[in-house]
Amino acid sequence: MSTTRTAPAATAPPLEVLGATWCEDTAIVRSRLHHLGVPYRYLDIDHAPGALDRVRALNDGHQVTPTVVVGDVVVAEPTLERLGEILRGWAATEPVVEAPVEPSLDGSPPVGPIRPLGELTQLHGEITQWPIPFRDHVTADGTTASLGSLRGRRQVCLFLAHDTDCGACFGYARQLSRHGTALDAADTTLVIAAISTAEELETWRHGLGTSDLLVADPDGSWRTALSVALDLDRHATSVVLLDRFLAPRVTASAPEAGGLPDPSTALEWLDFLGLECPECSGELPWPTESA
Repeated sequence: MSTTRTAPAATAPPLEVLGATWCEDTAIVRSRLHHLGVPYRYLDIDHAPGALDRVRALNDGHQVTPTVVVGDVVVAEPTLERLGEILRGWAATEPVVEAPVEPSLDGSPPVGPIRPLGELTQLHGEITQWPIPFRDHVTADGTTASLGSLRGRRQVCLFLAHDTDCGACFGYARQLSRHGTALDAADTTLVIAAISTAEELETWRHGLGTSDLLVADPDGSWRTALSVALDLDRHATSVVLLDRFLAPRVTASAPEAGGLPDPSTALEWLDFLGLECPECSGELPWPTESA
């Protein structure tokens, strides 16, 4: 859970991330900063002298990664929503200050003004009248499942991740999964598809909810089929919101998971889709109990 407290008086530079290369929460925070083009200094607790001691000093003796220091504020394990709040507050009150900049996850430094996040865009027309392509998938626990089994019963929040080596994708999946209660209230199943084997996906299970569905797409062929059908970049990460008939209604894409919208924004759309009156939209019939 994200916690916020006041940092010691002499904190510099203006923005620091203290984390670890093995930490998926660190990876998604760094990916977000890279996408936004925000300069920061990264200190790895396993390599930077004094970094681990500093993290413990800032977190009541606990090792918490990432710990983000922004001006005089310390935020431990921030959600993407909380990170956005403190960045907006900092940008509104602080002048631009030159600071050491870490290379982005793809090797290039963040440059230029803050870039917008990928927006969730509502789809219209014929594409919303048909379910996405189905396929029987091997799941993380080795069983076989198909999204078709959810049709008529549940909405789906589908996250198309890279592979299981992508810490930022795992971090984003975890942030989606932490909204499990809200997802369930919206009659929504979180489905995470990665270009990995079922055995590789099993390494993600510890950080996700038991009801989340992890499907393996080792050759990326299902991802390619979806990308063609929905006009998405098959190399990007994407969020696709499906209605109860598993028809696509809302999409968003970004090269890295850090460029995707806040999970809470997806939840707002799912609530809307769950309440939408098809007689008003004229696009889909309302699901019946028999369905």
